[in-house]
Amino acid sequence: MTSPLVSKISGLCLIFGTALIAEPAKAEHSGSDMLRIYGSANAQEKQTIEGLVRATENGMSWFSAAAKVKLYCPPEKLALTGGQIIDILRREVGEAPSIGGSPYGLAILLALKRTFPCP
Repeated sequence: MTSPLVSKISGLCLIFGTALIAEPAKAEHSGSDMLRIYGSANAQEKQTIEGLVRATENGMSWFSAAAKVKLYCPPEKLALTGGQIIDILRREVGEAPSIGGSPYGLAILLALKRTFPCP
């Protein structure tokens, strides 16, 4: 019996591995790639991608706390879901298309910085 985490990681490998077969090799998918893949994904794949972007944001949040550096400043007690992060990314790529060309982790960070600027 596999754990839910192993299943999610396997799903991510399948999603991004399949996407890599159809595209030229690159180090990391862009924010626009992430949105395109998410847009054509089935419900289970969307859940996996939402988990990935949530984990990415969570890592940024922990880094920010440990380094005592504010990367972005969301309201206190706000716990973003993966779907909310995808929505933020989609909106910010629409408003500033250059964000979409950045690797997806950086695109998420830039979108969060624009959505939750620090004073």
